[in-house]
Amino acid sequence: FIKTLFSPSASSNPNPETGSVYMEVFERSFIVDGKTYQFDGWVGIRQVGDTEFSGFTLFRKGRAIKMHYRPTQLLGKPNLYPYQRIIGEVNLIGDNWKPSYTKDELMWEGELEERFISELKRR
Repeated sequence: FIKTLFSPSASSNPNPETGSVYMEVFERSFIVDGKTYQFDGWVGIRQVGDTEFSGFTLFRKGRAIKMHYRPTQLLGKPNLYPYQRIIGEVNLIGDNWKPSYTKDELMWEGELEERFISELKRR
């Protein structure tokens, strides 16, 4: 996924508002423990690396639940380009996505986060 985004042949759809030189919209769904999880959003590559603004913002019901979501399985370590340049928003659709009591984190139960990351990587 990341190698494809950074390849010279990747189509370019810039978004000046986010500083992205590349942007792609996506929609995904998967099943874990008999429950269907859906999400959509966009991913982009910032022209200039900036850890303050990089990562994904996870939204649930129009509210930001988690900002700067940067799992190492997806973006690598902080000193790598993907970690510093990948930016995006993910809208978590439906009631199967459970937030924490304080609504500032998701409740990643079982293999949910691993499946989510796997689907986010998929093109």
